[in-house]
Amino acid sequence: MEDAFGFLHWHPVVFWESTLTEFLSARDGLNRANGVEEKPQGPSDDDLDALVRQYG
Repeated sequence: MEDAFGFLHWHPVVFWESTLTEFLSARDGLNRANGVEEKPQGPSDDDLDALVRQYG
């Protein structure tokens, strides 16, 4: 709700009538529009396998 009201400037009715997908899409779009970088991706399955082989 903090993101919806504070960052997106949504009215409470808009927030409560939106789906989670709509809210997350709006938040992600606002972040991209303001130059917020996406979080780095985690290691791939192959990378994890290599780490387990190397370190146990």
